Amino acid sequence: MAGSSGIPIILLNKDSKEIPVIGIHSRGKKLKQINIGTFIWEIFKDDNENKNKKCVILFISSDQIINFPISGNIKDNFRDFEEKLFTQFPTLRNKNLYYLANGNIINRNETLENNRIENDTTILINIDDD
Repeated sequence: MAGSSGIPIILLNKDSKEIPVIGIHSRGKKLKQINIGTFIWEIFKDDNENKNKKCVILFISSDQIINFPISGNIKDNFRDFEEKLFTQFPTLRNKNLYYLANGNIINRNETLENNRIENDTTILINIDDD
């Protein structure tokens, strides 16, 4: 219905005294007589929902004996994980490293999530001695 954008969509239940708001009207398609809304839980869902999602990744290397699990949040920057690795294996800091996960080279400046790293992902450390 034209002019209805933003009005609450309620759920009427004749057996209940409560009238819950379940959505907000967003637009309509006049020719098809369709009204479109957004569920209220989508509007108020926690944007930090995934921020605290824990992730455990495993750094491994065939060049050196490295088998090091690190846990953190998927929103954490990959460089934070790399620093934890360097703390445990300081000699790696001076090496030319690149990391592979799921067949892709990891972008060190991105979060784990943006690198498509999920729980229990194995990250292969490649040491380029050139």
